[in-house]
Amino acid sequence: MPSQIETNIRRKLAAYLAGATTLHQFEDWFAPILWDIDHADPEARELAGEIQILLSEYSRGDRSLDRVREELTRIASPHVVSKTSPTNS
Repeated sequence: MPSQIETNIRRKLAAYLAGATTLHQFEDWFAPILWDIDHADPEARELAGEIQILLSEYSRGDRSLDRVREELTRIASPHVVSKTSPTNS
């Protein structure tokens, strides 16, 4: 069962991806989460770390907003396998 912090991150991320909030609003909410993430469970830390890297790459201009949204969508639903994903046959 996901921790409360992981659930909150996923909920806010889903709101952004659904267009209910802007990336700026998500970042404003997310930044303070990173201050105490060391005290969270490993899954929440991993999730937050992935998001932090993507946001940093976007802010540096290393990724486009479309690419960041694509990756955040992947992160938001880790149990959904894309039809275009390669299989190990």
